[in-house]
Amino acid sequence: MYLLDTHALIWAVTKPELLSKMAASAIKDGEIQVSAASLWELLVKKDRPDAPIKDPTAWWRRHVTLPGVTVLPIHAYHLKHLDTLPQYHKDPFDRILICQAIHEGLRLITNDEAMRRYHEFAGFVW
Repeated sequence: MYLLDTHALIWAVTKPELLSKMAASAIKDGEIQVSAASLWELLVKKDRPDAPIKDPTAWWRRHVTLPGVTVLPIHAYHLKHLDTLPQYHKDPFDRILICQAIHEGLRLITNDEAMRRYHEFAGFVW
């Protein structure tokens, strides 16, 4: 099973041609989960000029809350890994995704090189 980084989720919906073959295959086969942290990130960033999604709540409802899409909630036990992660990446949304992938045993689909520095803690795909 795989966990989609927020940009991978957006690309899966809006620009699937940007995904790797492996990522596209995992999504097509329904082997993915999406984190509630991605909705949180989209909501926090929605008013920025470069926001990828201007109405995250409606977009999430239309594209993510579908049968077959598993949304992974953020639990306190995911946060315990934050204390053990090196500070390679400062983005709190990406760090929680890494923690969720570690705890849940998921491989993270991302194109973020900074996130891939955590390879000793979790698996990554792009």
